[in-house]
Amino acid sequence: VSVIPMGVDSERFAPQYDKAEPVRPVLFFHGSFNYEANADAVNWLLDVLGPALVRRYGEDGFELRLCGKNVSPAQCAKIATRPWAHYRGYVDDLAGELNAATCYVAPIAMGGGMKTKIMEAMACGTPCVGSEVGGIPDLIRDGVNGFLVNPAQPEQLAEKINILLGDKELREKMGSEGRRFVEENYSWNAKAGELMGIYGELLKKRKK
Repeated sequence: VSVIPMGVDSERFAPQYDKAEPVRPVLFFHGSFNYEANADAVNWLLDVLGPALVRRYGEDGFELRLCGKNVSPAQCAKIATRPWAHYRGYVDDLAGELNAATCYVAPIAMGGGMKTKIMEAMACGTPCVGSEVGGIPDLIRDGVNGFLVNPAQPEQLAEKINILLGDKELREKMGSEGRRFVEENYSWNAKAGELMGIYGELLKKRKK
């Protein structure tokens, strides 16, 4: 059995080098909000991370931007009470939203899979902070193209975000490394190459 991990359209999801620097740092997360792992992550962002950042930067010092569908009335009500949090719903230009972000935050505490959301962010050159859960460690190389944190120690995530927000050069370096990593390993061209390799091996066996 040969397994080819999913990939991402690295032409659609690509850095926009002429983008303007946001007035204040933008932390970004997206997904289907009725999926348990995403809903749990959003609650943590709203209840734990946001207040921790408010204590450091103030309510006007950053923005938590959330995109996706299937948001519940309870989630909308909670977001509305956080002046630094904004729910933008489903967006057609997800690559544009990812490019507008200062960093991508994925405090996933459960579930598995490769997390396409992180591939998309990395393909756009956006540095990522994520939990050591599921396939996230296969994408984020700690200290190289982002930061990995222990989901049992969520305070680490705020610490890593503070490091990124305070170091533009580090953000640019990690963003570039993330883009390169996705292009080489998880772009559609890379995945097509893997598939062609499998077909080639099958044809060799058939000729025998």
